[in-house]
Amino acid sequence: LLCGAGPGGAAGETSGTGEPCGRAEREALALVERLREREQRLEARERWLDDRERTRSEAMQEAEARMAALDRLRVEVDERLERLARADETWMRRLAAVYARMPAERAAAVLAELEPALAASLLGRMRSSRAAAVLASLPARRAAELSRLLARTPLPPDGAVARTAAEVSGPASAP
Repeated sequence: LLCGAGPGGAAGETSGTGEPCGRAEREALALVERLREREQRLEARERWLDDRERTRSEAMQEAEARMAALDRLRVEVDERLERLARADETWMRRLAAVYARMPAERAAAVLAELEPALAASLLGRMRSSRAAAVLASLPARRAAELSRLLARTPLPPDGAVARTAAEVSGPASAP
């Protein structure tokens, strides 16, 4: 803003130095300058916020893409685990069938050397009568240990087995 008309001058003229003439004009110029600075700060903040929003949006898209990839990977892993579990079950059934065909004493000797959980799992896949014969051929402590494991183990999908020491040893004799 320039000074208005001075004495003997036309409107829009400045003082002799080209500076605003009065206090009000100086304050108005200072206010305009502050407003320009504020506008520049607001524009810079708006650019910063736009950049931040763009970065956030890109990060969200990347996170969503990674989550989708993880979901696909989880499905693939679950499918592989299911195939492995089916294969494991198939092999366990085959191995149980091998032990079931062996003489009870020989099967008991081998099962006595296996990890208890594996031995119980194999017994659990045998017919009750065959599992009973194998358990009867084991030392009493080992038979009791395997019976306890069998009692806590869910049945395989295709059959029942001897679940307690009482079933293995047969009916209790009358006194």
